[in-house]
Amino acid sequence: MKRIKGLLDVLLTVVVIVAGGLVIWRQFVPTGPPQRPRVEDVSGLVPADIAATALGTGQVALVEFADFQCPFCGQHARDVEPEIRKAFVETGIVRQMFVNFPLSNHPFAGPASEAAVCAGKQGLFWEMHDALFQN
Repeated sequence: MKRIKGLLDVLLTVVVIVAGGLVIWRQFVPTGPPQRPRVEDVSGLVPADIAATALGTGQVALVEFADFQCPFCGQHARDVEPEIRKAFVETGIVRQMFVNFPLSNHPFAGPASEAAVCAGKQGLFWEMHDALFQN
């Protein structure tokens, strides 16, 4: 009798461990293929304020959030962005877009952002963008 009780204890312990392992495994291992959102067509779904700063005609959009007073944004605009424009934007692979994102700790970023928007209304956004980041 004692031997049967010991065997039942071991069997019950194994069942509990296996059941616990299955519960944990089911929580962390997805069942089936991952569910991805369906995208039928994304042409023309760019918000108007971003589309106003679009440069190029590519079907892939590179959207940049930047602050005109940020030294790192300026370094990117001077060193990396010309290469991106030459290799991807001018060849029609990528459409470059800019979103003004002035930070509160940069006192001149807000006015610079406003100046860029005003220049954009005159069709000169990218010229002003380049001029602001040069200084």
